[in-house]
Amino acid sequence: MLIDWLSDNYIEVFGAVAGVVYIFLEIRANIWLWPVGIITSAVYVWVFFNGKLYADMSLQVYYVIISILGWIWWIKGTRRQTTANEDKKEKLQITNLKLKRAYCRQLHLSFSMRLCGQRLSILPIRLFPGGTRL
Repeated sequence: MLIDWLSDNYIEVFGAVAGVVYIFLEIRANIWLWPVGIITSAVYVWVFFNGKLYADMSLQVYYVIISILGWIWWIKGTRRQTTANEDKKEKLQITNLKLKRAYCRQLHLSFSMRLCGQRLSILPIRLFPGGTRL
């Protein structure tokens, strides 16, 4: 029974395992978290598309885009300090987000996701194969 379920849902299992690996790499602040995060989100784009969960799918598309940007910013995230005699690169340090700024970002994200959900709910169903209005 478990073997049957695993063989039927191997893509979801792969996505879940990749998600756990992503969290491990994130805790270690390892640059490989970005490609693993992209793979994880891409797998769930496929899973949610096949399950006709288009709003969840669009959120995963957002995660793919942000992961690509995060990876680029991580690679290029150095500051140049130029002095009269030398040009040296200083690595950006990992810092903590202040509570007030985190609260503002969470409000912005919540509002944006609410707006996105409202816009998705009024899209014509014919845009998505097999979709039905609830």
